[in-house]
Amino acid sequence: MWLSADVGLALPWDSGNPGGFDNVDAVGAAVALDAVLFNEDRHPGNALLTEAEDEALLWFIDWEAAILGFHTARLAANLDLVPNPATKHFRGLPVGAIEAGARSGATKLARLTDALDQILLTCAGYARLPPEDRGMIERVVRHRLEQAPVIVAAYLDRLWPLQ
Repeated sequence: MWLSADVGLALPWDSGNPGGFDNVDAVGAAVALDAVLFNEDRHPGNALLTEAEDEALLWFIDWEAAILGFHTARLAANLDLVPNPATKHFRGLPVGAIEAGARSGATKLARLTDALDQILLTCAGYARLPPEDRGMIERVVRHRLEQAPVIVAAYLDRLWPLQ
């Protein structure tokens, strides 16, 4: 499955975990995806920790509540909207540790604009949308991908106080 993995036995994130996690760059990239997709629903129940063989991994799951794709018109009205993690975001994410991965992830997301037409055509249901909806979605996605480094930087600024 694309963008899926069986993570086995996993526990909800606990900021009191003394060992933290080892996949800081991957978590940073997931934070970048949260910012671009406008996911304000990153609570401990969808940030899961696995531990095996001296390695702790943090997995982000569940982008169902992301505004992009769910309420795209809200983003169309304000293309540069940055998620506000203050209400639902879990506490204790070491922003300094994941920042480089988040910025790198944002750069990679910005490069996706070259493949955007093909990406949108492969999305389930996209071709069945009325042309005006397809145009709005394409405009929002293209803008958010192009502006990913700026959006992610602003999102990181909002995450710092939640450490």
